[in-house]
Amino acid sequence: MKREVIDTPGVAEPGSYYTKATKAGPFLFLAGFTGRIPGTKRYATSLDDLPPEVAKQLSSGDIHADASDGAILAQSWIAYTQIKKILEGAGSSLDNMMQATVYLTDLRRYFGRFNQVRRMFIKSPPPSTVLQVQKLGINDDCLLEITVIALVPDEK
Repeated sequence: MKREVIDTPGVAEPGSYYTKATKAGPFLFLAGFTGRIPGTKRYATSLDDLPPEVAKQLSSGDIHADASDGAILAQSWIAYTQIKKILEGAGSSLDNMMQATVYLTDLRRYFGRFNQVRRMFIKSPPPSTVLQVQKLGINDDCLLEITVIALVPDEK
């Protein structure tokens, strides 16, 4: 079985020594995607880090709630936007996700807002596992990481 590294422009570069995605047979294996803003070394920390139309859509309208939840909302949106871009660039889609593993630094605090964003992107959820971890990488600003296995449909 041939192994192919998938490189999609406009997606945040890996923070370490790994590839963003690999295709093997009909499957895509996506590395841990975070809320790091593509083209920077910085993680999203508020809704202000998103395009204005997305920030408006995710905003509750309550300045205190948005300040408290903005980072996880923004990071979730960035991670899923990157996952979507890689899947589509490789001939697949979010509908072809076969499995997802999500790591959150605070499951109780962040799961609801993370899930709100996940539902914006994924209409038919795959089997997934959501875990709480103490820390992701070396940066305390990183609140989540998502790994994905997806199917590339047969070309007919």
